[in-house]
Amino acid sequence: MEHKNIHPWDVSIKEAIRIQEELKSKISLRWKNQKLDTIAGIDIAYKGNIAVCAVIVFHYPELEILSEHTCVLPVFFPYVRGLLAFKELPIILETLKKVKNNIDVYLFDGHGTAHPRKLGLATHAGILLNKTSIGVAKSVINGDFVIPENKKGSFTFLKQNNEITGAVLRTKHDTKPVVVSPGNLIDLENSIKIVLSCTTCYRIPEPIRRAHILARKIAKSVII
Repeated sequence: MEHKNIHPWDVSIKEAIRIQEELKSKISLRWKNQKLDTIAGIDIAYKGNIAVCAVIVFHYPELEILSEHTCVLPVFFPYVRGLLAFKELPIILETLKKVKNNIDVYLFDGHGTAHPRKLGLATHAGILLNKTSIGVAKSVINGDFVIPENKKGSFTFLKQNNEITGAVLRTKHDTKPVVVSPGNLIDLENSIKIVLSCTTCYRIPEPIRRAHILARKIAKSVII
């Protein structure tokens, strides 16, 4: 899977923020209503300063696994709120080099436009890959919202300075909602629909959940 090398990763925090501000102009939230055949879930697990990335490609909408890919690499960028992409995207992109399947939609365990600079992990990746991407995060990083009704499929809008940047979505009854936001080349409405269509009996959409399980399994065996 090819991607654009449009900026370095070994940068200061100040430079990382500048890069995000520059990339904002490249975001497209236009959905072309294309046919979806494949969807990939991506997640990362850690053991010390070692990261394990798992990418699982599924046939859509049946969610039958087509391929699994992993990569183990050291992490050099620290965790900084709002700069997760600089810590995780290098290993994600390295893992994606192993993928032979065409991927129509990428689901990331992180934010898309529901981010202080509208450039979370899913958006950053979507721009570099020039592919449709969606962020599914476990908590709000920025913005205001009200709790959605306690029913699967219920959601409320997440707003930043009165602008809608994502949705707080209930994927399961009696379970804490997740934060869904478009990454790139998709709008919020279709991001919500796709996430719900990939959610079975768990809170987290199946592609991300299965990638999380695989990454954690490998991380446990890593010797540091």
